Amino acid sequence: MKYLPCLLLLLSPVFVSASHNDKENLGDDIVEEFAVPVLFGVDISNVRSDFGDPRGGGTRLHEGQDFLVPKGTPVVSPTKAIVTRVGTWESAGKHVYTANPGGETFAYLHLDEWADIEVGDRLDVGDYIGTVGDTGNAAPGSYHLHFETIDKHDVANDPYPRMTKEFSLEDKMDFLDDIFRDRRDDAEYAQLLLNAFPEVFKQAVDEDIDLPRAIEKLMDYEPEEEVPTVDRDVLMQQIAQLRLQLQILLLKQRILQLQSGV
Repeated sequence: MKYLPCLLLLLSPVFVSASHNDKENLGDDIVEEFAVPVLFGVDISNVRSDFGDPRGGGTRLHEGQDFLVPKGTPVVSPTKAIVTRVGTWESAGKHVYTANPGGETFAYLHLDEWADIEVGDRLDVGDYIGTVGDTGNAAPGSYHLHFETIDKHDVANDPYPRMTKEFSLEDKMDFLDDIFRDRRDDAEYAQLLLNAFPEVFKQAVDEDIDLPRAIEKLMDYEPEEEVPTVDRDVLMQQIAQLRLQLQILLLKQRILQLQSGV
């Protein structure tokens, strides 16, 4: 039994706060408006707040915003931030916590994978957090990001009213390009994204927006039909040969008419 306290300590989630100076560098004012942290698969006009909805059979209330999107959808930071926690917990599953401007904390739960980040890392807008999954107490196959905004008094607030936009398509491609630099399974992950969001990448092509190289390699481009070029001298020779063949045919026909007395 003397080892039990140590064992419990090892199994507990580790929370390491950013230093006071780092938090000050983030600024005193919260970010009033920011983009949806899920990079693809969300139409902000169709999102409704589910903050405060009953969970656990009515035993608790929902303290964040859920985004139901395909497994593997990339999640990025919507503000500058400092990573304060990267871990796994029974209910939250794989998760990331960040310190954000104004003393806020943002939480990203039920991730499938983490980005290559560590506690203390500074994040800019659009920096990679991880990918959407169903870890923790999420129902198996119910892939979603649970996103929380927690104020400096450790009270969760509804993030929905402040998520007023999506990142532009050009920004999404730029962020994704950086994400591929953070991953080693370029072709596999590119195929996953192409299968899940083909319309996004088609739109980027149509708008002449540069794609990440890993995506570009897998895109199916239809080559333009080549218009055959015609050599004028060759064409004139072919016409002359056809005329000669026609004259010979007419001559043979005339000879047959004479022989038959017609």
